[in-house]
Amino acid sequence: MTDRIFSGYRNFSLKGGIFVLFLLLLPLLQMDAYSGRKVLQDSRTKKAVKYSAEDKDKRIVTIPYRYRSIPGEFRGVWVTTAWNLDFPRSATVAQFQNQYRTLLLRLKKYGINTVIFQVRPQCDAFYISRENPVSAFLCGAEGRGFSGFDPLNFMVRETRRQGMKFHAWLNPYRVRGNVTEGKAAALKKLSHASFARRFPDAVLEVPQGNKKLLMLDPGHPRTFVHLLDTVREILWKYDVDGIHFDDYFYPYGGIGKSDLASYRKFCRDKKLTVEMWRR
Repeated sequence: MTDRIFSGYRNFSLKGGIFVLFLLLLPLLQMDAYSGRKVLQDSRTKKAVKYSAEDKDKRIVTIPYRYRSIPGEFRGVWVTTAWNLDFPRSATVAQFQNQYRTLLLRLKKYGINTVIFQVRPQCDAFYISRENPVSAFLCGAEGRGFSGFDPLNFMVRETRRQGMKFHAWLNPYRVRGNVTEGKAAALKKLSHASFARRFPDAVLEVPQGNKKLLMLDPGHPRTFVHLLDTVREILWKYDVDGIHFDDYFYPYGGIGKSDLASYRKFCRDKKLTVEMWRR
C-alpha cells in the first residue's frame, strides 16, 4: 500500500496526490515570491506602476517594505527639470530650498542614496555659469536667476548633509522643441548668453511633423568645445559625484538633410557616408 495515501481514498495515488498538492500550494508559492513587498502606485492616479512602457508587458513594479542596505550599492533617482516634470519652478530662494529639501527627505525615505539632477535641460543651467544662461525652468525666464544664490552649490551641500550623493545630469544637444517658427526667429527669443543664439551655425533645425526641433549640431567643432567647457566648469566649481549625459544621440526619427552642410565642411574622410560620419 506504499503507493496509496489517506486510507479513505484508496484510488488516490501518491503521484497524483503530490500533483494536486502542488496546484493547491501554487498560489501560496507565488505569494511567497512577493512576501515583504508592495505594489508601487502612481501617487496621482493610485494605479500600479508598469514595469515597462511596452503595451504587451503586463508586469508591475513591486518594492520591498524594508530595504536591505548593501555597502556601495547605487540606488539613484533621475530628477527631470525639463518642462518642470519632476521639479517645479520657484518664485523665491526660500521656496527653491524648501522644495529641494522636501524632495531629499522623500527620496531618503524610500532608500535612495544618489540624486541624479538635471542641471542642463536645454542648453541652459541650474547653476551660475559663464557658459550657459540660467534655465527658464528655474524661476520662469531664461537668464534670470536668484541674485547671490547658486542652486547647484546649495543642492550639492544639502544632498551631502542627508548622507546622499549628487550627480549632475546634462542634456548636451537640445536647444528647443516643438518650435513652430524659423530657426532665426526662435533663437532671437533666447538669452543673449545662450551658446545657441551666439553661434547659430552650430544649431540644426530638424523637422518633426509640422513642428521643428532645434538642437546643437553634434558634428560641429564648436559644439564639442562648448560641451567640454560646460562639463569642465561644473567639475571645477562644484564637488559633484558624477556627470551624466542623456539624449546624447540624434533624434529617433532622423534629421533628414539638416546637417549636410556640416558633413561637407567637417568630414575629413570623404569615403565616409553621412550616416557613418554621424556615428
